[in-house]
Amino acid sequence: MYGSTQSYEWRRLYEELEREGRVPCASATEIDANHAVFRAMYLDLSEVRTALRSSGFDPPLVMLIADVVNVPAGTSWRLRDMVLWIQARRVQSDERLKVTLDFRDNHGARFVLFCDELAGSVQGEAVTASGDIALPVIEAAPPAGGVWIKCGGGNPVQSSLDRSMGVAPQSVDYLHQALRTEFLVAALIYDTHPQLALRQLTWLKNWSGHHPDLLDVFLRSSSLLTLLTAQMHAESDGAIFVPYLSRQVYTELAKAFVAQAEQYEADYQALGTQKVVTDNFVQLAETLLANKIHETRFTTRLLAQAKTNFENATAAVTAAQHQLEKAQRVAGDLQIDFEQVGVPEWKQKKILETTITLGTAIITFGVGIAGMLVGDPAAGAAAAGSAIKGVQAVEAAARAGSELADLAKSLADCMDQLEKIAEVLQKVYVLSMEIVAAVESFHDAENRADKLRKTNLDTDGADLTAIYQWQIYRQNTEAMLAGPIQEGIGYAKNLALAVDAVAIYGQGLATAQVAAVAAGQQYASVSLQKKLAEQEQQQLEKYVRSLVEGQAPMPALMQRLYRRYLDMKSSLFTALQGYRASYFYWALAPSVVRPRILDDVGQLAAGLTDLTNITMDSATALERFFRPPQILSDKRFIIDDRTAPEIFAEFKKTGTACFTIPLETDEFADFGRVRLTRVRVWIENAALRHGTSVRVQIGTQGGYLDRDREKTYQFTSKPLNRIFEYRVSPKKIGSPDWTFDNSTYGYVAVDGAVDREVSYGYFEPTPFAAWNVTINPSRVDLSNATAITMQFSGSIIHDA
Repeated sequence: MYGSTQSYEWRRLYEELEREGRVPCASATEIDANHAVFRAMYLDLSEVRTALRSSGFDPPLVMLIADVVNVPAGTSWRLRDMVLWIQARRVQSDERLKVTLDFRDNHGARFVLFCDELAGSVQGEAVTASGDIALPVIEAAPPAGGVWIKCGGGNPVQSSLDRSMGVAPQSVDYLHQALRTEFLVAALIYDTHPQLALRQLTWLKNWSGHHPDLLDVFLRSSSLLTLLTAQMHAESDGAIFVPYLSRQVYTELAKAFVAQAEQYEADYQALGTQKVVTDNFVQLAETLLANKIHETRFTTRLLAQAKTNFENATAAVTAAQHQLEKAQRVAGDLQIDFEQVGVPEWKQKKILETTITLGTAIITFGVGIAGMLVGDPAAGAAAAGSAIKGVQAVEAAARAGSELADLAKSLADCMDQLEKIAEVLQKVYVLSMEIVAAVESFHDAENRADKLRKTNLDTDGADLTAIYQWQIYRQNTEAMLAGPIQEGIGYAKNLALAVDAVAIYGQGLATAQVAAVAAGQQYASVSLQKKLAEQEQQQLEKYVRSLVEGQAPMPALMQRLYRRYLDMKSSLFTALQGYRASYFYWALAPSVVRPRILDDVGQLAAGLTDLTNITMDSATALERFFRPPQILSDKRFIIDDRTAPEIFAEFKKTGTACFTIPLETDEFADFGRVRLTRVRVWIENAALRHGTSVRVQIGTQGGYLDRDREKTYQFTSKPLNRIFEYRVSPKKIGSPDWTFDNSTYGYVAVDGAVDREVSYGYFEPTPFAAWNVTINPSRVDLSNATAITMQFSGSIIHDA
């Protein structure tokens, strides 16, 4: 089961939600001589029995289909030639529910229970000619999905049921309506009750995956489930994707769409007040199905924006993977050298055997965990597992309570958690990409459904970004190697650096993948809305043509029209949420504009106006900052033979320098919330082979760090790619932009500024990122270069 077992007042929750959200056809009851079906979000078993008795019927099949089935204290049920079928996400009982099956006259009694959560217990008792037989108590949700009790071979049998067997022919329509209602409710509450929505969506995914007619519900619930899983099981400030926002989406297209959506809302609400079909009902239904050009233009542009952001997020994942692969190769080479050369040297210098074992384990684990994320998951997991066992052996051998035992235990626990998180994260990420692929090739989505259905997304509450665990891994490594490093023992420093690199880039990849899951599912959601609306148009028109005056409206029609209404609001909500994510990056705090999917179109539109005006949010952010932002005009970061000899040597050789500017760098000490509007890179003592200009390609990997009053933040966005070009002159002409050490002068030709369309959506990069600086060595001779100087401009807050 996902998340906490938070208790709700279920009846009141769903009554208020159905009323406020105007959920259509949320419940139904049908009782006749052949069967009784009760469908609702909340059912009370004692009230079901009362309704049956009052009906005057004694049907052989009684079915309950609900989100929650409540069993009051003192409730029991006796079955004689009757089937009691309970199909719910959650069954809860004040006392043990006793179901008695009387097999004395015939063997027709059956009890079927399907549930994902069981709060309480259920026990079956068989009454036979030879006596009463108590069956095993059911105290947890059935692992396969369901359990049934029947008579087999003259004896009572209690066995498991798979969900594929969980559809009685008489209940197909009711189950489909129940699952569609469940999705509508989950879509209404996922932003306000995410834990509950997570459990509802899991139940939906488990059931709708067995029904081809519910492919739309299956894909939508799987997508929303994956999105919520990534968002909820990540450090709150550690996996935020910063989208690029289109000015067009938030201005003229939004205004046109809002007017159309408000009209749809008014028509739908008028339709919902009519209990039977009339001429006016048919006219309203036809109006709701009419083509809406503004909706099409708005959602098309919103879809393009969502796709671009998904591509940006996956580009950041690819860049992070390349960095981790590089770190893994270095760590792998070091692992071989350490085992062949380092270990004998350490033994010769009488380093403790336990320290040698830990040294071997940390580098083996580093190579293994990186392999799980970017290489061979099976081999990586095996290597990581063996490293964990090695550390556990050290812990077991060490004196209890000793510093070594405590260090080994902390390291073993941390490694174990990282291994599990890496496994879960890959599962979530792969599922996310599968959902996107299914949506993009919608004609083939049904063939992918089986694989999606079998994927279990239970994270066991783990933080998928593993920020804390990666930090502990680094800190324990530093503590373990502090002595050998201080004594100058060979390989000690290299081990520390290799582990550091794996940890930094491993955590960076985790953050990028979680962000990509969110961006991917937002794209999948918008795409599904558009494709399903197009696909369902003919079916809805058919429903409308088949309406009969005087009869009650078809639940299928009302539910689909309502879902269209939700989709309209979701389009606005998605636009708002994108803006909120960008604003969080800008302000390092949530926006005061907090839309709900339950809000009317007018309220969502007002929120959109508030956000795009940004007056309210800007004022709030400026009040919140410890000090107001100041202009940053000339902060510098230098790469040379002294600060990064290996990186600089590689740059002189190949023209490419890859490096990370950490949060703790001296250049930005006591400063935070740094935002860059311009980046320039100057190369000291570079000799031009051709022409008079030096062209520098500047890029980031897409992962950014920042801080505000000692709190650290992590973000993912599109990898930055800028060209900076400057002319070099031996003469001073006017005011140069740079004076080189060799007394030549630099004049900017193409500036490395962030484009205004991007900064419109609050995005300006921070300097705390992995950077790439590239120069074509065929045009510039770097053999005598002495330094790379990055020059930053933007805004900054004094954070001390």
